[in-house]
Amino acid sequence: LICAFVLAVVISGNVVAQRASASTLTKVPSGVCPPYQLKDEQGNVINPVSGTNAGVPYSPKQTCGAAGCHNYDKITEGFHFTQGAGEKVTANQKSRILWATTPGNFGGNWCSPAPLYRYLSPKKNDSPATMDMTAYTFISACGSCHPGGGSAEYDREGHRYDKWISDTSSGFAEGADNRLDGDYYQAKWKRSGVLEADCLICHLPGYNYTARNKQIANLNYRWAATAGSNLATVTGSIKDGNEP
Repeated sequence: LICAFVLAVVISGNVVAQRASASTLTKVPSGVCPPYQLKDEQGNVINPVSGTNAGVPYSPKQTCGAAGCHNYDKITEGFHFTQGAGEKVTANQKSRILWATTPGNFGGNWCSPAPLYRYLSPKKNDSPATMDMTAYTFISACGSCHPGGGSAEYDREGHRYDKWISDTSSGFAEGADNRLDGDYYQAKWKRSGVLEADCLICHLPGYNYTARNKQIANLNYRWAATAGSNLATVTGSIKDGNEP
């Protein structure tokens, strides 16, 4: 359940449009977004005033990356978002950190204290006994240091996690062993959603990291941006079997 705050109403553009004069709307300072509407993952407008889609989380990709606005796909190609996904380890890492598969946080060395080093499981595995973090549990363990997008949104073959696990042609099922795939083993992507790039982490003064991290820990990935931006209060936990 999501309870929308007044901020969500203001950003939705309806109240702003009614109260601001035409001259104000046409004189937007350089680098500042004009009034805009929040949108969900399907691109549908969220309007708390009318109650339209008021109980769903907003999508940074559909909202900030809407046509004519920011180039979401291009932006999330940066290392800040991929965190090494798709890149080869450096020669130094290859000799020192044998478990590293990328030069970044996603598949690289970890911040956990010795001797409890964590590692990202390869895409293909022969036994669950040799597996540690998957792409799914990487987010719950390390998502507080990941802005979303990139490796938190797309698997190692370029599929968006929640869309691909829902596609029957993938051969995967929610929560199943899924051929010991390092991106889908026992994952609940369909229910948790993905962690889209959260623009407001850097672009909203007073961003609520504590609220965001709580949603990530609860496996409520698609709700993290909404909570962190203080647009709503999110209740429920995928981790505990309660749909938000």
